[in-house]
Amino acid sequence: MRATGQSEMRHLLSTLNVNCIPTEVAAPGTREAVATLTEQLKAGYLYKRAETRKAKPWGQRWFVLEVMTDAGPEEGTVVRTGQLTYFNNSKDAAIKKSPTVIHLKDATKVQTALGKTHKTEHRVLLSTPDRESGLMELGHGDKEVADDWAKLLQFWIGPPKVAQGSIGGEAKVVRSAWMEVKWEAHRAAELTDDDLARSETISKSSPSFARSFFRKKKEEAEPATKPSRASVEASPPPLGADGTEGAEDAGADEEQTFAWAYVALLSEPGSGGGLTLRQYTDEAMTTEVGRLQLGYRVQAAVLDDPIEDYETAFRVVPDGKASDTWLLCPGSDAASADWIATIMPSA
Repeated sequence: MRATGQSEMRHLLSTLNVNCIPTEVAAPGTREAVATLTEQLKAGYLYKRAETRKAKPWGQRWFVLEVMTDAGPEEGTVVRTGQLTYFNNSKDAAIKKSPTVIHLKDATKVQTALGKTHKTEHRVLLSTPDRESGLMELGHGDKEVADDWAKLLQFWIGPPKVAQGSIGGEAKVVRSAWMEVKWEAHRAAELTDDDLARSETISKSSPSFARSFFRKKKEEAEPATKPSRASVEASPPPLGADGTEGAEDAGADEEQTFAWAYVALLSEPGSGGGLTLRQYTDEAMTTEVGRLQLGYRVQAAVLDDPIEDYETAFRVVPDGKASDTWLLCPGSDAASADWIATIMPSA
């Protein structure tokens, strides 16, 4: 068999109309594609039925609420999208068998309602174009469970959320500054006589005492020098002779006092919500004295009733029923607004 000449090969390729397919190459300075990070927020059995002209019977399904995180449009940002999936049972969910996916970015409304059917008395109504009827009705016999599903779904419906963060890698500092901080410990609601009768324990004050004792020891170990209020957002110089006044208040109730700390907002891949606030005694962030996991439904806002001498303070309320809250006072309205905008995810 004779070898094919170069001219014959060109003729053959032109006859077959063979073309090379160009390969896209990332432009210099652009970010590489990053795999989507999926995080499960909630899972459990719910009853469901589609709202149609002809009522359908309730059916129990295993529901999974997940959040997909992708790289955001700008460096240091991520885009999070909610997705609700249900399976026939939990075993099918474990092997991803026959999933039905509802894209929450297309959902428009979440409502709660009451019903009479046993085990579905507490209803969650989800309006979404994914359904032929436009409405999915979910039910559960426990009001607290149904309300928690409703709150989570309400947060994740609509357009994807852009927030500070990263996918993979180690924790990164989003922003940091010296500021005065007040730690508000979570307080359980007062129990009635009926609650006490049903409760197996009434030792609810132990965690608060342990936290107070721990923080008191930390305060005793801290250096006497504190940053001045005039040097907010910068490395503060030590106090002068008039700084002894703060030491006299060391024995005061910690919940009534603001204390200086170097506060850092960190993006921590894989943690719930991605962002964490931490307090340190130094700018090198070697000694941590407090941490607050923010979660997806974190709230941050200026105080409705400003505190004298701390008018620029704002409150950070993390996602969690039994979480502590922090009051942060960076020293100016503009600084507070910047911190709030960074902490709160944008829709």
